[in-house]
Amino acid sequence: MYFKKERTGKDPFLNFGKKRNVYWYFFKKGTSMGFDMYLASGPETYLGKLSFKNPAFFNGTEFTKISETITADAIYDRSGGTSFPTFDIDNYVLNCSAFKILCNDKNQMYEHFGKFMPRSFKARNSTEFLTALKEFNASELVVLKPAKGLGGNGIIIDNASTLKKEKLKKDTEYVIQEFADTSCGIEGLVKEKHDLRVVIANGKIVLSHIRTPKKGSYLANAAQGGSLKEIPLEKIPKEVLSAAKKIKALADKKFHKPIYSIDFGITKRGPLVFELNDQIGFPRDGMKNAKNFVNEVLNSLANISKSGKNKLSYRFYQKASDKEYLPQMTLLQKKMLPRSQWGEKYLEQFLKNSKEHPLCVLCIKKNEIVGFALGKFNAAKKSFVLSTLVVDSNAHGKGIGKNLTERFIETAFEKKSARKIIVNFRDSNNLEAFYAKLGFGKHHLSGTYKNGEIKHEMEIKRP
Repeated sequence: MYFKKERTGKDPFLNFGKKRNVYWYFFKKGTSMGFDMYLASGPETYLGKLSFKNPAFFNGTEFTKISETITADAIYDRSGGTSFPTFDIDNYVLNCSAFKILCNDKNQMYEHFGKFMPRSFKARNSTEFLTALKEFNASELVVLKPAKGLGGNGIIIDNASTLKKEKLKKDTEYVIQEFADTSCGIEGLVKEKHDLRVVIANGKIVLSHIRTPKKGSYLANAAQGGSLKEIPLEKIPKEVLSAAKKIKALADKKFHKPIYSIDFGITKRGPLVFELNDQIGFPRDGMKNAKNFVNEVLNSLANISKSGKNKLSYRFYQKASDKEYLPQMTLLQKKMLPRSQWGEKYLEQFLKNSKEHPLCVLCIKKNEIVGFALGKFNAAKKSFVLSTLVVDSNAHGKGIGKNLTERFIETAFEKKSARKIIVNFRDSNNLEAFYAKLGFGKHHLSGTYKNGEIKHEMEIKRP
């Protein structure tokens, strides 16, 4: 377990209040499962490549700081923020960097899970802010909140006409969101405003509780004075379970089965998702499902520890952390498509051009790129173009090309204005049957490449 803030002494959880015993259970249970359990704290202790200096070793009863360097098989990250983990250790950390980045940006979250959430708009300046407010009636309650923030800080809820007077902070991105009225409560559970949190670990719902705001407030966050009550898993409403299952399927596929919570509000029109959280506070001692939570976190760590070093993993290129992969991508492109004139600088510019919404799916094994799918959005045609699909010849026959393409398709159609995906390929590649199996059709010849080779084109429409 890794904390950014220093935790020392024989009882590093002494000040954790009602959660203290649950942390102790985590280490004792992990030891009984056969793990060597360590606690590392402070950014200076991390040396890179899964190695930590001078961690505290848990011997089954107490912690003892050791004067040596250890290399972890798996890490449960409690550091907060997005600076850890680095991309090169993503496969061995709960949670991976891409998921942490998403959960720390409410606008990015809406791009991925918007169909489950209240209607929302992005505002990076006063012009976009006022334009977004025009989508609401003057008397309608609207939520204004920073895109990046925790604990309910900076959230303002007021009618649209009053919110117009608010001055946005410079260099701060905001979310303007319709207000979800939860005052109808949840039958048999709560009769007032609320949010219902569902916690997921190792691909399972392991814990749930209801939070209610203090009198006169709309915010149920504990940091804003809200109260919390655990509910039995069997009491979670069916419509919430249904939505959680769909969200879980998306998150598990894209982000290596992360550990996270989903905050729901039940309105008269059904459940709506407020947000996903990647940094989940440990349950309190005495909660019926506290041990259930810990057990599945440990099972999840066991899974990535046992298989993470040799498995194929899929992730989406993040320009903030994945630039180091560009040389590998360039070499693989030249190896498999020797006639391609794409170089490293071209790839970098392609992926930096945010106006064209570049989309890149990577397949990684042992920190080496073995395949990638790359494309961009054509606004005029309202379509994504899958520009290149490359799989190393040493990794053929493992379904990598199919998996890369399916992930590209699924993510491309999350952009609401994308009506179809177009793919081009060379005559020599003979990929018509491959793409047809994935749902592409309307095969035709669309011209020639610079070297004179015939260009083929196929397309798939939004389902």
